[in-house]
Amino acid sequence: MMTGRYNATSTIGSNFYHFILNDGSRRIRSARLLPRPDRRKFSLAPTKGNHPLSSSSSRFIYIGAVAAAVAATSAAVTLERYGEHDSRQLTPEEVNAASDDLDRLTVTRWEDDGDGPRTTQAEIIGQHLHNLDRYGVTVVPKFLSAEEAEEWRGRFREGIRIKEWRRQNSTGDRHPGAGRVHCVLTKDSKFRDDLAALGTDGGSSGSVLMNLARRYFGHEHASDGGPRPTAIPFHITQLQFLEARPPSTNQIWHRDNVSPGLTVLVALTDVTDNGPTELLPGTHRRRRGAEGGRPLLAVLAEGDAVVYDSRVIHRGRGYRSHRVDDGGGDGSAAPEPTLLYRPALVLRWDADQTPPPGSRLFGTSMIASLGSFYAICDWVMT
Repeated sequence: MMTGRYNATSTIGSNFYHFILNDGSRRIRSARLLPRPDRRKFSLAPTKGNHPLSSSSSRFIYIGAVAAAVAATSAAVTLERYGEHDSRQLTPEEVNAASDDLDRLTVTRWEDDGDGPRTTQAEIIGQHLHNLDRYGVTVVPKFLSAEEAEEWRGRFREGIRIKEWRRQNSTGDRHPGAGRVHCVLTKDSKFRDDLAALGTDGGSSGSVLMNLARRYFGHEHASDGGPRPTAIPFHITQLQFLEARPPSTNQIWHRDNVSPGLTVLVALTDVTDNGPTELLPGTHRRRRGAEGGRPLLAVLAEGDAVVYDSRVIHRGRGYRSHRVDDGGGDGSAAPEPTLLYRPALVLRWDADQTPPPGSRLFGTSMIASLGSFYAICDWVMT
């Protein structure tokens, strides 16, 4: 057994190591080894000396790098598959399931069998407030009667026709655009007062929207009959006609306002797979928890209204395919937009001190990323 020391010296100007082994008899051996670059070949086998993976910390770094590469590849595959899933056309089964999910948030004005005692206005508003507080979403069924919906479709056609005419004159484009058409009713619009009155006086359901907005912003009366000191001044901040046309893609996830507010969408035709609004319940509280679950599709019948907290993360789903009765033109003349694809009325209430949207570009990007994260997690878990 050799009892000497293990020393290393190098000759100046040489590319080789000379290892000198000195035992008790001072016998010297020299071993001429490979140059340094070849000496440091990659190997996972246990080695001695100064090999790059000779220490346990280096091995952990290598294993971590491999794990990160595998995770990145898996994430890329998952995102690609989710992208295909997210851009799909909704199936009838999905539409029916979404309708069932929405039923639990629908507040009716009478008992389920239709023969029981009618509920009071205060009870109706209380149920809506409960849904808004817990889920951030509630549904007012039959907000408009069939006659009222038809009357508003006529106004809608005229409003969209005016918007298209103005666009054609400004851009020279003689064809109605695809995607979503937002016709914001400004102060000079002939339909603004009518739509504002609808939010105040209501349709066939009465003044439920205005009463709900007043309670939401704390304007219920105190015991002495006067307004509560916590009441927040609010007003209507937006009135618009909104039409989804094929082909359109999914919007980004967003909030209408980062501060408390209410948004109302009134369906003027049945909303099924033709671009329904998709909401993430519970996100008005900046968390999901038990109020979460899978994304909620606002599948509505003609005349129904969905009301949601402006802080709820949501988006409009794409309206991807033309229907048989969509009609069309040969492109030789400008087709008049008399055919409505998926028209809806939009009303929004916000506090006077917190106008929408309340966030800048960075905040909007963060909300879009958060919504995508929630949606992907829900898809992976189901």
